[in-house]
Amino acid sequence: MADGSGSDPQGIPLRRWQADALPLVVAALRRWERPVVSAFMGAGKSVFLAALIAQSKEKPGRGVIVAAPRANLVVQLAATLRRVLGSEAVGCWFQAEKVCDRRVTVSTYQSLPTLCAAWAEMERSPSLLICDEVHGTEAETIRTSIESLEALAGRKVPRVGLTATPFRSGQKESLSLWSGAVYRYSFADGCRDGVVVPARVIRWDGAEREAGEVDGICVDMLQRAQVWPVLASARTIRDADAFALLLCGSDIPAAAVHSGLSAKETARRVEMLKVGELKVLVHVSMLAEGADFPWLRGLMLRRRVGARVRFVQEVGRVLRAHPGKVEGVVFDPFDLMGEMGLSHPEAIGEALQEEAGPGGGGGGGEGSDPEAVSSMPLADWLAEVGAALAPFGLEVGKPGRWRRERATPAQLRALEGMARFLRWWQGGDEAKKRLRRWIKEGRITGRGDVSDLIGLLRWLRDYSQTVREAALSVGWARAMAAYQWPEVQLPVQVPTIEEV
Repeated sequence: MADGSGSDPQGIPLRRWQADALPLVVAALRRWERPVVSAFMGAGKSVFLAALIAQSKEKPGRGVIVAAPRANLVVQLAATLRRVLGSEAVGCWFQAEKVCDRRVTVSTYQSLPTLCAAWAEMERSPSLLICDEVHGTEAETIRTSIESLEALAGRKVPRVGLTATPFRSGQKESLSLWSGAVYRYSFADGCRDGVVVPARVIRWDGAEREAGEVDGICVDMLQRAQVWPVLASARTIRDADAFALLLCGSDIPAAAVHSGLSAKETARRVEMLKVGELKVLVHVSMLAEGADFPWLRGLMLRRRVGARVRFVQEVGRVLRAHPGKVEGVVFDPFDLMGEMGLSHPEAIGEALQEEAGPGGGGGGGEGSDPEAVSSMPLADWLAEVGAALAPFGLEVGKPGRWRRERATPAQLRALEGMARFLRWWQGGDEAKKRLRRWIKEGRITGRGDVSDLIGLLRWLRDYSQTVREAALSVGWARAMAAYQWPEVQLPVQVPTIEEV
């Protein structure tokens, strides 16, 4: 969604971040630097590079090369460039498609050597090289291809990198082909600007049904939330048709989309979902990559997704901004968000900052899914705390399927020993006493909840240590005034023992 904040000299509508980043990249290129722009998945990197190309001026016999690590990205980038620059300006060089006589050629990294050879025969050379997902550019074949391109040009070729992952200091992540990031656009920035919407995660509260009645639980969650339209996942064609039929029988208009339908029928059903004739569309591994449905308001994680990248891509679909849309709702009966390290909504933004490497499978074949995971008030409260602390770099909890295993004796001893730090919490001594009762009565059993609590208490311990150290030099009253809690809305009310 463009926010109307600007346009480039060619008249391309730009989001605010794109308009801000463009002159910085141009200035870096004029200094013969090799700049990188970092922005999360879905922020609009492809439109940004189209605006950058629109400003370039190629001499006769020269052209722009856009390289990406995977074929599906080549297709997506080419589609955006054709829409912005015109279909006749863009060709693709990968797999069976070999068109390299246009102003812009989009290629996979693997196809760069044959593109270099083709351009050598045509006596063409590059005026600009743009690389998407630049963390994949350290391979020797890419280095060799860049050297070949520069040999064709007879000079250093200006190049720009795009990535979702900010540069870090580790030697393993250093990128010798690039100067550094000149602009970074985070998921939090996107929420502020209305490019994406925040997520709201709805977990199963354990009511009404047994944990094994997954489809019935999904129906109950949808009926209670009344959020439409929703995309729901299925494992097989039969599974999708059966769940769509169950939804229709529960007064929720639904249909399935899968490879057994024609492209025309699939498009018709998607349009029915968009206009409200359907409330739920059940899909089989068709809409995870390359699909753009900003009007979607809900995502039902009814089946497992094997790879974390694929999981994040699917969740990201429901977070695209659209007029009138204030949030994206994720229905999560299996606590997949916790397993994937996304135990609070803000962690989704961090995951969207990661590169989308080769995706994994869609959900485990014919095997059965596990039982639904009942969410307790304590876990939901901890998720709220995690969401509030995350923007300050304070982490609560760790990912992993072990989250639902029983807490170890060592964990419980550590938790009880650190309970004293709850005096720094807004709940004061009552919160400390409540935690000790939970431990004594065995009400805290899951390793995930214990890990989250220990993470919170460690933060409180470090916070109080900072205050104590400051008090030695500036006085206790002044230290307390200087080291107040961050300007963040923390959930004050800890769940009571009866709620847990």
